[in-house]
Amino acid sequence: MKYSPSDYANILYKTKDADALVELLKNHWVLPWLPKILQRFERLHEKREGIVRIAITSAYPLTKEVKEQIEGIVKKEIEGKTLRFSISLDKTLLGGFRVESDEMIIPASLADKISQLKMSFEL
Repeated sequence: MKYSPSDYANILYKTKDADALVELLKNHWVLPWLPKILQRFERLHEKREGIVRIAITSAYPLTKEVKEQIEGIVKKEIEGKTLRFSISLDKTLLGGFRVESDEMIIPASLADKISQLKMSFEL
């Protein structure tokens, strides 16, 4: 029977025994999968605990005030869950920012606005 990294992540989540998992991976000759398994474990844990990852991508570094405003908007949209924010830079956005999670997208970058404008002319 073949197992996937997600299967091993489920085993780890249920048993909470990392030593046994490592031994199992060795026996199945899939120890190099460990980083992928840990990623899947973390996502599984977050999903079951009601944790939502929020990725904020900005064309330029955000000030503390702007970051707090964006986080406030997102917190109003996604209530009752624990939010984990990460911020990255992407110069291709030209200006503004984009907020993404599994539950929502806020396209507020200049590149997004140009794309929306192009789509309106194509119709």
